[in-house]
Amino acid sequence: AVLASTGAASIADDEGILPLHYACAFGATEETIRILVARFPKALSQKDLQGRDPLIFAIANTKTNPKRAPKVVALLLDLTDIYVPAGTMFQTTEDSSNPLQFLANFVSQIEFREGTKEMCASIKECLPLLLNYSEPTPTVLSTLRTFPGWLLPTAVLSPHVQHILDEKIKDKF
Repeated sequence: AVLASTGAASIADDEGILPLHYACAFGATEETIRILVARFPKALSQKDLQGRDPLIFAIANTKTNPKRAPKVVALLLDLTDIYVPAGTMFQTTEDSSNPLQFLANFVSQIEFREGTKEMCASIKECLPLLLNYSEPTPTVLSTLRTFPGWLLPTAVLSPHVQHILDEKIKDKF
């Protein structure tokens, strides 16, 4: 709350990382995230110098805080609906990836085994949230094809992806 009341919520460090980025990376409470966003709504879509927005930090947090990460992802998407212009959250630029592409790159390095079960469960919980929020484009399907086998059923069986596939089938007939 101190950060929010002093204007510090809008001040990035040398890497372009804002307090909201840090809050998402470390699984801060819902109250903390809401306060930071209320004080500086642009933080929701602001990227650091490596092209990462708060949602990407929250997804990466599935590794260190798997129980908290899906809650933070859901909250960020809810807040995005309020504060960020429609259609801008999942845009890709030359120097950054969108959250779904980040997740695809992130999970490509993860093997489903005993030591990663909790993290994989967290990722499986985050994926439908991202899919339901993203625009139904061919890029979504291309991104999903890069997911490892342990995550594909979660992706393909999501209602959002089923809708995309149904539309593609209708186009063929």
